[in-house]
Amino acid sequence: MYEDRIVAFVDFLGFKNMVADSINDQKIFNNIKIGICLNEFLKMRNYKKDKFLSECDMGKEISFFSDCMVISYGSKHPAPLFYALLDLVHHCLNLANNNILIRGGITYGKLYHKENICFGPAMNEAYRLESDASCAKYPRIIIDEELFKNVDIFKADMNSVEDEMESINLLIKKDRDGYYFLDYLSQHQEWDLDVGYPNIYYDLLLKVKYNIESNLAKYASNKRVLRKYNWYKRYYNDVIRRVIGKGQKQNFKIK
Repeated sequence: MYEDRIVAFVDFLGFKNMVADSINDQKIFNNIKIGICLNEFLKMRNYKKDKFLSECDMGKEISFFSDCMVISYGSKHPAPLFYALLDLVHHCLNLANNNILIRGGITYGKLYHKENICFGPAMNEAYRLESDASCAKYPRIIIDEELFKNVDIFKADMNSVEDEMESINLLIKKDRDGYYFLDYLSQHQEWDLDVGYPNIYYDLLLKVKYNIESNLAKYASNKRVLRKYNWYKRYYNDVIRRVIGKGQKQNFKIK
């Protein structure tokens, strides 16, 4: 039977090239292994109850195929949309730390998802958001606005709809073309939590900066890829503008 689930379809950009390069580059091989399969997505993480729900509490399922991943979440626990977005923030930060770009879509609807079996109307819509040329131009996870229309059923019992949207708005951003996307790079408090010790967020940003600068140079003559990294540069610089102190901005900003 179908369930009402929140679902994200995620594509790893440039993954085929990374795999090809990893044959002769141990560092790239380790990035793929650590960033995707072994250390992050397939282990059960149980955060403190005052910090986060466990994956079991969230009814979370993950499936991999080729260079894509589907993650879905049950909708019956408190504040399922907020916790699904927050969980995806952790995944995206981990991937960014391993120089892996993503593109995806998040929606809500009828879905069957048990281990590697996943299908349903919600899967189709999440895939459309990820692959549609009109919205999938850049390395971002697009959020279906239909989700916002269901905040009344996603909210925690003690929250009003306005309170719930206020929490959700901390995790998302509206892009220039009108699409909402997951604002994972600015969630510094989640990176410190994810790795287990504080004050290394700046290291993550510098790693992302180097990755962007390297690929802007590498793909200078490839307009299709260059467009993606120019968007990522703009998003990164916007994060720097919002979260880094004035005295340090020049150390992080990409020119």
